[in-house]
Amino acid sequence: IFRAEYISLLQKMKKNILLLILLITVIDLSAQTQNGTIFNKFYGRNGAKERDNVVMIGLKGGLIAPRMAYNVQEFKELDQTLSFKPAFGFFVEIPIIEKVSIAPEFMYMTRGVNHDNFLFRNRYDAKYILSSTYIDLRLPFIYRLRFSKFFQPYAFIAPDVAFCLNANYEYSIYQGETEMLNIKDDMVIPNDYNSLDFSVLVGLGFRLNFNFRTFTIATKFDVGYNFGVINTYGYAVENIVAPDLKRYNRPLEFMLSIGLPLKFLEHDACAPFGKEYKKR
Repeated sequence: IFRAEYISLLQKMKKNILLLILLITVIDLSAQTQNGTIFNKFYGRNGAKERDNVVMIGLKGGLIAPRMAYNVQEFKELDQTLSFKPAFGFFVEIPIIEKVSIAPEFMYMTRGVNHDNFLFRNRYDAKYILSSTYIDLRLPFIYRLRFSKFFQPYAFIAPDVAFCLNANYEYSIYQGETEMLNIKDDMVIPNDYNSLDFSVLVGLGFRLNFNFRTFTIATKFDVGYNFGVINTYGYAVENIVAPDLKRYNRPLEFMLSIGLPLKFLEHDACAPFGKEYKKR
């Protein structure tokens, strides 16, 4: 599913993600030595109350670039064609401390793998396409910086528990232009496909706050790497067909979130207006 340049991008992301998170932290700590903290710099030296650090609910959606990782070398060498699949759901973001929040998510996700035009038994061209759908329950921990009231980058890490709804596959073998075998069927769960998956999602993003007179809308863009740790093959594959073969979900995710704070706290200088607003 991945071409050479995409694999290279994925490897660089895996190596540099922690370095980027560390860099953001160092920049933040360095900024705190000047004029107090970033928070004081942009929200007032006396620590004005924030409009954007409250409980927020919203919708989330985007695209997934699926990829599977194998433990057997001959499968590792199969080309994986780059493709994108949809994902959507909703979240609730809850601040814990000044820069850290949690954001439980309920997501509908699609994953899979596309092996196109690989050599089957050194004789025939073959194609294998797997598409699977999941319900994911996630708990991201978000570390967010406030470079300004409008632009706020963040890093996140999240445990991800996924329940497989179904898995469809298409397997075709060709000799020249003639199709020799075509199988398309629903895999039985859990006999041929593991009904449970667990992974760790890490990534970076940024938040844009659009403050209006009486409300705020937050828009978030992020990219994450989902590191699956459970073999996606089910019981039949593991114990009958290929007992040593393992396969893991390792997709990239590109997400857009739209959130609406449930309420916001007024700036100290605007306390009279805030009190009147709350009365309404």
